[in-house]
Amino acid sequence: MNSSAYANFDVWGVSLLGQVHAFKQYPTVLDKLLKRTGITDNFDPAFLATHWIPMQRWWQLQHELVAEVGASTSYSAGRKIAEAAPLPPEIDNIRAVLSAVDASYHMHHRKDGNVMFDPSTGTMLEGIGHYRCELHEAQTSATMTLDNPYSCDLDRGILTGFGARFEPAVSVTHMEGGCRKKGDNACQYLVQW
Repeated sequence: MNSSAYANFDVWGVSLLGQVHAFKQYPTVLDKLLKRTGITDNFDPAFLATHWIPMQRWWQLQHELVAEVGASTSYSAGRKIAEAAPLPPEIDNIRAVLSAVDASYHMHHRKDGNVMFDPSTGTMLEGIGHYRCELHEAQTSATMTLDNPYSCDLDRGILTGFGARFEPAVSVTHMEGGCRKKGDNACQYLVQW
């Protein structure tokens, strides 16, 4: 996938806090990647709350992260992003959070300067893919279908991080079949708790 497809998209700066927490022991690695991609090195939460990062640079950072330090660090960063993401008070269980990940994802992105999900109207802008949730009948598992431009490992970490906020023993497994690493459009994950 080519990052130029995201020229008119931005990512909310708060997302960078997950990267900072994942690299606490190795900040020079993150500094190097941030300099190479041209992303800010100002990690003050108040600054990041008002800062937007061009999605092309964010996408480049995510993919260079996997290439430079491996999938497990990308997974850790994904967990940290989910652990730090603010949740509304009505999200109080794993089923609710998995069903809300797509809205949260879109609220952390802008298209042409407009936040991509407005919770007051339910309006969602298209263009960055989705986190689709299918809850299973037994209510102890779900299938998540992800067709966004980010890495499988980052997404597995995000799903695990959100799930663990309510179910510490959550398990997230990449299912057989399509995989974005292999050039497919989507990956599916089995989330169990």
